[in-house]
Amino acid sequence: QLACPLDLGCHSVSKTVTTNYRVDVNATLAVAAEFAHAFPRTVTDEKTNEPKTIPAANTFSVGALYKVAPSATVRAKINQDALISVGYSEAIRTGLTLNLSAQVDAVKMTENKVSLGLKFDA
Repeated sequence: QLACPLDLGCHSVSKTVTTNYRVDVNATLAVAAEFAHAFPRTVTDEKTNEPKTIPAANTFSVGALYKVAPSATVRAKINQDALISVGYSEAIRTGLTLNLSAQVDAVKMTENKVSLGLKFDA
């Protein structure tokens, strides 16, 4: 079992250790940071049946959540690869949620994504 530094919301899943830091600034704003480390491991390639080593990897992201209204939130996040994500979510009525999101790659400006979603709950 891996030790969690300062007991700050760490969890370990499949040889990955993730540490989350969250600060609720006030009732409408929360700021969070996440650091994850994946340990190197060896897997078997399905096509060739040869062992393949997956190197260690670190990820870091910083984000914020802002409550615009009691039923609406805006989220923003940026990670170490300069991927900037923004999302808007609003509960239109009971069982119906509208989601709008966009992702911009600040390094490769040609690989941007925009999505729109409606979520229906029974």
